[in-house]
Amino acid sequence: MIGLGTISSSYETGLRNSKGIDCRYVCDIAPDAVSRAVYLDKEYVSDYLPLFRTGKVDLAIIATPPDTHAEIIRDCLDYGVYPVVEKPVAQTQDLVSDLLQSDCRFEVIFHWLHGSEVIWFAENVSLKEVKNIKISIRDPYADRGGRIRPEFHNKFGCWLDSGVNALSLLTRFVDLNTLVPESLSFAMDEASGQPYRAACSMHSGKTMIEMDMRWDVDENHKFTVIEADGHEYVIDHTAQAVICDGVLVYRDNVMPRLQRHYFNFFVNYPQSSTDWDTNLLIHRKLYEAYDYQDQRNMA
Repeated sequence: MIGLGTISSSYETGLRNSKGIDCRYVCDIAPDAVSRAVYLDKEYVSDYLPLFRTGKVDLAIIATPPDTHAEIIRDCLDYGVYPVVEKPVAQTQDLVSDLLQSDCRFEVIFHWLHGSEVIWFAENVSLKEVKNIKISIRDPYADRGGRIRPEFHNKFGCWLDSGVNALSLLTRFVDLNTLVPESLSFAMDEASGQPYRAACSMHSGKTMIEMDMRWDVDENHKFTVIEADGHEYVIDHTAQAVICDGVLVYRDNVMPRLQRHYFNFFVNYPQSSTDWDTNLLIHRKLYEAYDYQDQRNMA
């Protein structure tokens, strides 16, 4: 595993119970990285390249900030190591366009897809006519004035960090190829040049889709509301619950939300993998949003 920041600690339970991945080494340039203590039983290295040269590694989990992903993926591919990278692949399409369009293959962890509430919904609710989908994402990463806190600058704004989650979730309900943008607006933090708010409206056939992302709040709450077949479903991602017409029909409170996402991913790996075409489509729609916003601003 490359990168021992905060998110890596959420992998631990899933990795220890995984039959598809045997994590033996951890790497970070900082020996006192925040998640180092979680993996004291793993061999630590500060540079992954000498380890790759030994031929002892088959797969690398890349858990570093997005602006480092492309270089590490290329190093993995050069040494025949299969990359499994935290979403998103990079902060701009230019950085990974050659990788996304090549014959190379790598895995992306879209952790929202592995929430127990999302899996339960997909397995137990059959939707026929979806009228509306509203995805709301709240994170306390900026102050009320829209200034993103410096420790969160490496997420590159709410659209890159949260939009990829919303788009991956939409693959459960609509064909992303049919998505047509109607409006998209960002509220920008001038100091970092990153969006702290994003509001997006799209449609897929007769299905209307709204996505609202805010970092200038004092809460962490994610939920999706779906109007379909005469019912209102609320998928409360934070509570790991599903509510149908005001009645709680499912809840998982065995472990914290992020820990559960990665537990489900790693324990079921490689069956939990996202196919390559879906990986490409999610990222294409993610990056296209910036181009659409630029065109709207120019108009």
